[in-house]
Amino acid sequence: MMATYQKSKLSLVDDVGVLHISDKKILRAIHENAVTAANKLLASGLLDELIEKGLFPKTSISSVVISGHSLVLEHERIDPVIYPFEWSPEMLRHAALCVLQINECANKYGYELKDAHPYNVVFRLNKPVYVDFGSFAKLQTPGAWVAYNEFLISFYYPLLLCAKRLIRLYKHMYLIGGVTIGRAELVSIVNPIFRILGVRVTVRMLAFLDAYMRGPTIADDKINSRFKQPIFNLIVKFLLKSKFLPYRKDLTKTIATKIESMNLRNQSMWADYHQLAGFYSDNGSIKLSPRMSWITEVVSELKPKTIIELAGNQGILSRTLSKINGVEKVICTDYDENSIDALLLQLKRDENVTMACFNFMGEAWQLFSNERSNRLKSEMVIALAVTHHLILTQQYNIDCILRTLTSYSCKYVIVEFMPLGLWDGVSAPPLPSWYNEQWFVDNLRNHCEILQRQELEPNRVVFVTRIKS
Repeated sequence: MMATYQKSKLSLVDDVGVLHISDKKILRAIHENAVTAANKLLASGLLDELIEKGLFPKTSISSVVISGHSLVLEHERIDPVIYPFEWSPEMLRHAALCVLQINECANKYGYELKDAHPYNVVFRLNKPVYVDFGSFAKLQTPGAWVAYNEFLISFYYPLLLCAKRLIRLYKHMYLIGGVTIGRAELVSIVNPIFRILGVRVTVRMLAFLDAYMRGPTIADDKINSRFKQPIFNLIVKFLLKSKFLPYRKDLTKTIATKIESMNLRNQSMWADYHQLAGFYSDNGSIKLSPRMSWITEVVSELKPKTIIELAGNQGILSRTLSKINGVEKVICTDYDENSIDALLLQLKRDENVTMACFNFMGEAWQLFSNERSNRLKSEMVIALAVTHHLILTQQYNIDCILRTLTSYSCKYVIVEFMPLGLWDGVSAPPLPSWYNEQWFVDNLRNHCEILQRQELEPNRVVFVTRIKS
């Protein structure tokens, strides 16, 4: 059967080519006026080095014919795509350092990245990969970077927001603005001095700062045309050209050092939940509870190829399930940034887990779009120890919760009911009269066929279900 390709909706501005996507392949049809430059890039050795380091997807010349294009490239497909507004702070840090590393490598071959926004980065498990072939351009000026300011507003300043515990802000910027917001606005947020000066003054000061930072790379004829009086011309050239003035050497290395040293850890209710629950041995290896071991056995029997765990915390269960024979892909999500950060840093090579940081119930745009649930849809959804919080604390409607859970699955849902509600092992707040297992089961049957019920702990009743067709 011949594959059907569709133009990517994200291939909006690309002067090199157009992306065409099928279920298994990603093709880039190169524009005719960019074929010569593309062939030179392919022959330069740059992509070979990046691919070997795992920083760029495997790329080859495709035999697929696309009308109007004499050169078509085939890129390795990396699934699922997790967008920047679904990244945790550590994911953002890893992506930033990836972009800096790629640009430094490109400079060795006489190239640079002309685009430094986060939507050109995807995660292969816990490793960032830069995916835009069209962003490599010939190096304009040695010692300078054409996309440096874009990198600042796309990565550095959002990381500063994370370090200042303004984590929700950068996610909203990526979701609403696509990349981020204006540099002057960001600087005003993170720096109280610029906040006092105001955005208008900040814009002018940043323009002067940019000229100073780029000074040694500015051509003399540009300075001569702007400053014709000899004395001013001499002063400006001294200020711009002097190699002894501070803050000019190795800008990318300096910014990389700053990014590496940022403290991104935040205090949160669920950050250390898996440690406190005893899911780690003294040597750091995973130690499953009997309840999670039982769920692992059920998954082994049902043999799903793909699994998504919603509210999976640090991904102890997801990491274990990824090792089951026949499981090809596991996605672990949680709204707690620290938990996803921990998963990112702890994931082992043999654990095929992709991570994402979002609230599967609490983001308003999901009410109007099924894009995320379609993108991450798996054969099995697992949601443990979460429905009681959504129902009793956040007051979500049970039908809305179950409809959301089933939207992420094409086959099975494993969901947990907590009959004692918000019980902490000692006591619990009073329960509404309607909150009981029969009420939960009646609502669950509106969406799923119950295959199995198992009471695993005093406040843990697990239901294994199949989606109704």
